[in-house]
Amino acid sequence: MKMSRHRIFGALGLIWLLAVSVSSRGLAQEDASSDKLAEARGLVEQGDFSEAIPLLKEVTEADPEAAEAWFLLGYSLHLDGQLDEAMKAHKRAAESEQFSGIANYNIGCVHALQGDRDAALTSLQKAIDLGFDQADQFASDSDLYALHTDVRFAKMLALLNDEDEVAAKLDEAEALIGEEDFDKAAEAYRAILEMDRFNPFATYRLGFALHGAGDLDAALEMHEKATQFEGVAPTATYNIGCVHSLRDNPDEAFKYLEKAVDLGFVRPEAFEEDPDLANIRSDSRFEKLLARVRELADN
Repeated sequence: MKMSRHRIFGALGLIWLLAVSVSSRGLAQEDASSDKLAEARGLVEQGDFSEAIPLLKEVTEADPEAAEAWFLLGYSLHLDGQLDEAMKAHKRAAESEQFSGIANYNIGCVHALQGDRDAALTSLQKAIDLGFDQADQFASDSDLYALHTDVRFAKMLALLNDEDEVAAKLDEAEALIGEEDFDKAAEAYRAILEMDRFNPFATYRLGFALHGAGDLDAALEMHEKATQFEGVAPTATYNIGCVHSLRDNPDEAFKYLEKAVDLGFVRPEAFEEDPDLANIRSDSRFEKLLARVRELADN
């Protein structure tokens, strides 16, 4: 998956203070490795990750216990799109007490980018347990957008924000969805939005519940509201396409389905099996769209 440089750059200020404080305590000796580390640190701060990587590799080869170097190497590889190599460095950084929390957070980010939700959530919870509990970072980091439609992540955010009542209500609402009691589920999600009116997951799932209840006008309105939240926007946009398909409006359906794919909704099984799309599967545009989704899912 292509990754833009802004994905975790928003955390750099907080992370940087941590890195510098550790460096000043444990890596202050004046030798070739510390000079290279200082140079690499400056390159990372400037966003020159590809130039920082070879320097950091030299430092870690010379000193396998150089925690800050492992942390910065993982960070640089991550931002350079080399996720498999970044994961290795993140894991080495996680062995250090000073970097264990943020390194586990970054491990969770890699898992999320690679589509492994369970592993991502496990690593993120470990990061929280180790003290990395920056709720705003969890909510805004685009590395984690793939988790935003998962109730477990929504509960994690609620608990990070000390919103225990919201977390409990999410459990109730999702249980009602599982029972296909969409009317009561919609009531539960409305209750959540009364407590937290900018909750992306509740907005998205209220649209889903209304959709399931057959109230397509209200569902469409909520789907459109959900598209304002980047993490749930791809699925919400797909749901808009489904509403238009159900209304036998193929031009609008394909417009929104194409947009959903552009935003990252690449689930072939949804296009193949969703009964909402039955009205448009005989349209010649559907096979072309499905072929595109399959190709993207394989890459």
